Amino acid sequence: MQNNMNTDKKCLYIGITGGIGSGKSAVSSFIKSMGYPLIDADIIARRILDRGTKAYADTVTVFGVEILRANGDVNRERLGEIIFNDSNQRQKLNDILHPAIYDEMERQYIEFSKAYSLVFADIPLLIENNRMDRFDEVWVVYAPEALRVARIMERDSVEENYARVKIAAQMSLDEKKKFATRVFYNDSSLEVLKEQVEEAVGKLRVR
Repeated sequence: MQNNMNTDKKCLYIGITGGIGSGKSAVSSFIKSMGYPLIDADIIARRILDRGTKAYADTVTVFGVEILRANGDVNRERLGEIIFNDSNQRQKLNDILHPAIYDEMERQYIEFSKAYSLVFADIPLLIENNRMDRFDEVWVVYAPEALRVARIMERDSVEENYARVKIAAQMSLDEKKKFATRVFYNDSSLEVLKEQVEEAVGKLRVR
């Protein structure tokens, strides 16, 4: 692990995003293996809906008790079915979850920034939610669509049409690239991707 302790230097905040099958999770894993803190929006999103939270109460109020399991936990699969093909319902859920998610991310960043000079955040909807200005750099992990389809099919054991539907439901990576400070091309081996990440982190360390 490298010495990443912060002194008087400004802590840089780096947002990592991409799309399904692009390799964003691999980049985040490399960052963690290098000893840097990684704030994961997906993990926070799952915890935000735990019983006892405000987001849990608000979600049940909006979507009804039919989204609950017998033990009172949110049935995430059922909730996913409700929002998947209904943009209005999806927006209702986003309006509940996203403020709570970003508040928790901010809390974690402030805590990490006391000890580290670099803090990273893995955020699937960073650009869609127009949160780019909060970050010193925005990293987009890119891969060609055909390769993404193949990865999704292999990883999730699904048909090609399903993989393409999942990709089409997201903002295109070509559009996301327009907002990127750095683009990481994951169209070769993981070793090549790791080299790109290490080079980028090295440049940040000398800023």
